[in-house]
Amino acid sequence: MTQSELIVAVYQRLNLSKSVVDEVIDACFREIEGNLLKGNKVMLTGFGRFDTRVREARRFYSPLARKRFELPSIVIPVFRFSPVLTNKVKRRFN
Repeated sequence: MTQSELIVAVYQRLNLSKSVVDEVIDACFREIEGNLLKGNKVMLTGFGRFDTRVREARRFYSPLARKRFELPSIVIPVFRFSPVLTNKVKRRFN
């Protein structure tokens, strides 16, 4: 499902205008992004948790360049599904 498809689905379910639904969904995404940029977790009960994690620096060897390189540590966004959602999906497809 794309963001556009999500907007249409919510629009049809709630009978609100598409522009209002678009603004609400966009605001939700901006809030999640803003909190992640501040280093905060975003927990959506029954759905999952958005968080950040540090990927440690590491060395690797490139056989093409025949050199060793070092990748610096970086902070990446991560998402973990809630056990509630995970169990619902398992029951649905098993």
